[in-house]
Amino acid sequence: MAHNAIFSQHTIVAAGILTVAATTLGTYYYFSSKFKKSKFPNEWRAVGEVRKLCIYPFKSGKKLEVDQAECTKRGLMEEEKFDKSFRLRDRSFVVYNEKSHKYVNSRHYPKMVLVEVRAEHMNHVLLNAPNMNTLLLQIPDRTRNKEVVGLYSDLTSILLLNQASVNDLNKRIGNSSVTVLNFRPNFVVDGPDLAPYAEDSWEWVKIGNVVLRNVKECTRCIMTTINPENASRSSDMEPLKTLKKYRLSNGPSKVPIMGIHLEVKRPGSIKVGDPVYVAKSLE
Repeated sequence: MAHNAIFSQHTIVAAGILTVAATTLGTYYYFSSKFKKSKFPNEWRAVGEVRKLCIYPFKSGKKLEVDQAECTKRGLMEEEKFDKSFRLRDRSFVVYNEKSHKYVNSRHYPKMVLVEVRAEHMNHVLLNAPNMNTLLLQIPDRTRNKEVVGLYSDLTSILLLNQASVNDLNKRIGNSSVTVLNFRPNFVVDGPDLAPYAEDSWEWVKIGNVVLRNVKECTRCIMTTINPENASRSSDMEPLKTLKKYRLSNGPSKVPIMGIHLEVKRPGSIKVGDPVYVAKSLE
């Protein structure tokens, strides 16, 4: 479906509005409450470094890869710019169907992965995609919107992926074009001694002055089969097909997993090349 058709049928909701679906907030606060009284560990060990930092301003849209970002409780945000233009946040725009009261994503329209968002001055953004007219959108005035509460991430605000895990997956698939970007991570961690799937056991993660807590593994859906560069869907259902053979969640539904959901316990700044430290809980 052409992009201009998508946007003619749906209203784009800026997360200048920032109203999160109740189900997402409920799930998030359930998990975060479990760790509310947790103390930060005293001993940390280095496991690698940050290789990629990705912000996805448009949910299901194209990544914005940055060298440095502010890690807030609600996810990654661009560092303050010299021209004071609008700072893009992770998953802060969605396509919303006014009739069904539901948002849509690349599960429904794969070509949404090609939609790019760019800040334009202090209160506007530009949306671009192949074969689509550029859209100029005004960001709602946050001083007039008193219901600004969150963004449109799934479960938690940060998703971490281990490059070694994706490398191992590709060996199992054979002749694979799957990359870390199929999994839409915020952080990609790599290191010479980093073992595949080591992230599963990381209870705490520290990068720079930012401290994060592992909430749960990330379950995977049909979106991972969409090539983020051209929006084509994998004809052989990879990487899901291979993940189902050896990487399944412990839950009753037995869903494929890759990467971990992290809760931000102490916000701060993160940059590419920062060492990554992990620790066990004190309890």
